[in-house]
Amino acid sequence: MLLARVAVCAVFLLDGAVYGSWAAQVPALARQAHAGNAVLGLVLLGPAAAMVLTAVPAGRACARFGPRAVTAVCLGLGFVVLALVGTAGSALRLGLTLAVLGGLMGMVDVAANVAGVAVVRALDRPLMPLFHAHFSIGGLVGAGGAALGAAAGAGTTTQLAAVAGAGLLTLTVVTRWLPDERPPAREDRHPRRSAVSGDDRSVGVGDGRGAVAGDRRRAVAGDRRHAVAGDRRGAVAGDRRRAVAGDRRLWAVAAGAVLVAVAEGACSEWSGIFLVQQHETADVVGVGGYALFTAVVAATRLGGERLERLLGAHLLVGGGALLAAAGLLLTATAPAASVAIAGLGLAGAGLACAFPVLIGLAGRAGEARDRDGDGDGDRGGREDGRGGEGAEVGRGGGEREIAFVTTVAYAGMLAGPPLIGWTAGVAGLPLAMGTVAVACLAVAPAAWIARRTAPETKPARSPAAT
Repeated sequence: MLLARVAVCAVFLLDGAVYGSWAAQVPALARQAHAGNAVLGLVLLGPAAAMVLTAVPAGRACARFGPRAVTAVCLGLGFVVLALVGTAGSALRLGLTLAVLGGLMGMVDVAANVAGVAVVRALDRPLMPLFHAHFSIGGLVGAGGAALGAAAGAGTTTQLAAVAGAGLLTLTVVTRWLPDERPPAREDRHPRRSAVSGDDRSVGVGDGRGAVAGDRRRAVAGDRRHAVAGDRRGAVAGDRRRAVAGDRRLWAVAAGAVLVAVAEGACSEWSGIFLVQQHETADVVGVGGYALFTAVVAATRLGGERLERLLGAHLLVGGGALLAAAGLLLTATAPAASVAIAGLGLAGAGLACAFPVLIGLAGRAGEARDRDGDGDGDRGGREDGRGGEGAEVGRGGGEREIAFVTTVAYAGMLAGPPLIGWTAGVAGLPLAMGTVAVACLAVAPAAWIARRTAPETKPARSPAAT
């Protein structure tokens, strides 16, 4: 299982490296495609929209083929498309290429998380923050490589092609060690047809008619019982969905997640443009600003569990949002590029843990709903009353709440780039970055309301941390 853990970390790192490689090249790609700020905002909308559209198909593909196959195919194709991004000579071609890349990497995100959960189950250790920290480290590696390439005078096409080649080689090595969990196949999708055909083959003609008729009656009765049980489960699920959508406290969590997603997207995809256009720096300085932001995010996430134990979820999210707002205001009003880059570092420190902690608050909301009897009944076992692995998985609760908050946050990822691009086109980049700082200020009251989803408790020290 050690090799599986290393392989999952490697996939998260490769995923982040893909994103960091092209995100750090946004100024050069925009100039190469002759895209202004408003058009660039629409171009950057493509990959976010494609990630949303491929999330559900990715889950189904993992269930059918396993996360190993989905990761190998989609990440391999993603590296091929990444090499093509550097050849885009128009805004339309750049937008379409990035949209395809975003769709593939969205599927990789899902498959990597499925594989990560398999490792967490096997080792019984909370390793997901560590896996996601490797995504940030991968982004730093990609951005750092872009900075070194720009300093050496390498073109965008050459740099992205080099990343694609190195990534394909690494993927070939680690794929064999990835977990390949998938749900067990259904034994029989047509019980009535199987019973009839089986009895026809095993009994004589005379007795066969009676056996077949009896099996048909039993199959029909069984189908009726399953239909009734299904209706009950559907009614309970409908009540749960209505309870989730009507929870105002959960909407506060989702609002905070949206604002954090917009701020992270602004820092990742617009910081280079801001430095190059506003302070007239070289591309290597713009790449360096993005690299610093990513490095601070990665370092802070590595210590995120310790910070949450020390400060608690509410203070970590609210205080971090205020720190991010201060950093972005410093960036927007900075008289020099060095001051603006320092502001990006502060923003990275403030935003790093916000989204994971908000997702955790959503999960606590589901646990509290189940505990208070507002959920979908007894989650201590499976629907058929048997125990086993399904019982352990279902005992935690919060799946619908987490999905709800994540879906709403994706809307922020979709709306953020074009809104920032439109604001920059109308009023300039400093005001656009200042608007993002105001959005960060709004995260603090959202976090204060969100704490009511569950009692504010500082997480206990896990055995793995001792």
